[in-house]
Amino acid sequence: MVSDTRCKVVVRRLPPSLQEEAFRGAVREWIERADWFSYVQGKASSKDLLHSRAYLRFKDAADVPRFQQAWDGHAFVNERGTQFRCQVEYAAYQRVPRQRVKRDPKEGTIERDADYLAT
Repeated sequence: MVSDTRCKVVVRRLPPSLQEEAFRGAVREWIERADWFSYVQGKASSKDLLHSRAYLRFKDAADVPRFQQAWDGHAFVNERGTQFRCQVEYAAYQRVPRQRVKRDPKEGTIERDADYLAT
């Protein structure tokens, strides 16, 4: 995608205990409109609270404001009853990691290796 349109968003301030499957279930219809999704699990410790966050890159830039309108400020409640209002905004870095499809050139060659066959 070599476009100047901003299609990647980040959903911040999710509960640290919110599992990826639960978030995927909540935004299932939006994930179907995205071509890339990533979830970073948060962590709650006695000192710090690290919120979970999710990244989505939509296929169509018109879906971004609709997603923001639907989910910005949505309240997620953790198991203790604490409310976490998520925040949807454009991701600062709009690129996504490339898919690694490079095949190992030595894969499947052990059957032809002389040292392997000799033993």
